[in-house]
Amino acid sequence: MKYIILILSVFSGITLSAQTFVDALRYSQFDFGGSARYQGTGGAMTALGADFTSMSTNPAGLAVFRKSELMVTPWVVGTTTSSTLQGSGNGSLTEEVLNFRLGNAGLVIASNPGGKWTTVNFGIGLNRTADYQQEFYFNGRGNGSIVDRFTAVADGLQPNELDDFEGGLAFDAAAIYGPDADGFYFSDMNSNANQNYSLTKSQFARQTGYSNELSFGLAGNYNEKLLIGVSLNVPFVRFTSNKEYIEEDPGNEVTAFNNLSFEEQLTASGSGFNAKLGLIYQPIHEVRIGASIHTPSYLKFTEAFTNSLSYSYTEEGGSPTLGSADSPEGFFEYRLRTPWRYSGGVGTIIKSFGFISADVEYVDYGSSSFKFVSSNIADIEYQRELNDAVDTRLQGALNLRLGAELALDIWRIRGGYMMYGSPYEGDSKFNTGFSLGAGFRANKFYVDLAYVRRGFDQIYQVYQIDDVNKPNVNQDIVRSNVALTVGFKI
Repeated sequence: MKYIILILSVFSGITLSAQTFVDALRYSQFDFGGSARYQGTGGAMTALGADFTSMSTNPAGLAVFRKSELMVTPWVVGTTTSSTLQGSGNGSLTEEVLNFRLGNAGLVIASNPGGKWTTVNFGIGLNRTADYQQEFYFNGRGNGSIVDRFTAVADGLQPNELDDFEGGLAFDAAAIYGPDADGFYFSDMNSNANQNYSLTKSQFARQTGYSNELSFGLAGNYNEKLLIGVSLNVPFVRFTSNKEYIEEDPGNEVTAFNNLSFEEQLTASGSGFNAKLGLIYQPIHEVRIGASIHTPSYLKFTEAFTNSLSYSYTEEGGSPTLGSADSPEGFFEYRLRTPWRYSGGVGTIIKSFGFISADVEYVDYGSSSFKFVSSNIADIEYQRELNDAVDTRLQGALNLRLGAELALDIWRIRGGYMMYGSPYEGDSKFNTGFSLGAGFRANKFYVDLAYVRRGFDQIYQVYQIDDVNKPNVNQDIVRSNVALTVGFKI
């Protein structure tokens, strides 16, 4: 399936902010995190609990613990991205990145207060809910140029009115010139006699970052029938992006133009809060029914960003000239409200043999909302446009998870299957993944191991322009985790 993701690689000429609806989606999606047991069963544990990851999924699961536990989960996370610039004859290029991560760490303090409350448990710790690492590279030939974008954002403005991150850079580096009496700018591209020119285009991009959640949870088990839990959570988010985009004209199809390089650096960091409420009902010992509600995360972000442009050209009869310009460091603050999340699940416990479970989750990604920390009229107008784009480009999605665990004395074997609905308006398809796991359980000590693999396709748009020469890149992405959990019962 093909997810259409228009990840804008340049800044708007109206505002210095870099936000798009893709940012709302990035910070609203949960990646595959948590303990190795949770990952090994495909995350289908809404109705089961007895896992520290319950703090970030269904906090009622915290009440299933009978003993206090201390645990930690390191990961090895890999992302493989194959990129192909759309156009005849362009090949696919693959980049891989592998990193070590701390998946989660936590402490559960279990107590038995007596009476009908058979357990009242408290938990504290850290869960990683998303990982943003990715590297990709593409190289091929295509029509049009990013200079057309620079011209479009400059038209209608005087040189002293141009922004410092696109139009102003292009003017200072001599990639565009003018304006004429009507306020239009010119370039080697739009002044070229051959308007069907084709350039060599390439880009290398490196993204890093994470979303971690510090959780405090409390849950109780009433009469072995109803388990209720709540968690208060503090998410911490960091995202960095470094890109270099290059255009070259080896066939001399554009008069005067030689090559250009456009570099972008972005760092975003944010924090906030959310709450999660859950319950598990046991009509009989062998069956558990779970449900949870997650409030939106209310996040405040600070972004820092810089751009630079170099542009090489050769005038008739002259020698090559290199123009260059660097932007100042830009800063922008904004708030983001992510969607509500609703989950339900059913689990069947097969005595002495393990369990089978199934989960369903609904998230309305289109309900995310930006609020800029700015009184600038242009920013306020862009905020309105951006929230309209979130509402119209994103939709509600169902996520389905199936999991099972087989118990063989002190050994465990696990498997899971996941189906994630598309968050993009009009796309009814799912991307899928699977997981495998194994574990060893002793009286005071346990070890779990899991492998998770998810794959999906997307279309990456290098820069935004309203003409037929959109620079789209087909990307096939595979994410995989290897997680190891070590736990102690205390």
